[in-house]
Amino acid sequence: MTGEALKAAWNRALERAAIEDLVLNDLRHCAATQFAELLNGNIFLLKLVTKHKTLSQFERCKHQAKAS
Repeated sequence: MTGEALKAAWNRALERAAIEDLVLNDLRHCAATQFAELLNGNIFLLKLVTKHKTLSQFERCKHQAKAS
């Protein structure tokens, strides 16, 4: 599946569900939060699960989630 096809499918799903202001990355943050609880906050496993290439990328994401 191409990035454009995924974006189109995502937009159709949001439209059918009458959901506004939800981006795919919001789900990534929700999933990371749930995995954090399951993995007892193990940042190395969380980095692998969330597919961040570096710990610094993961830390930025984690801090953004706290600010939300």
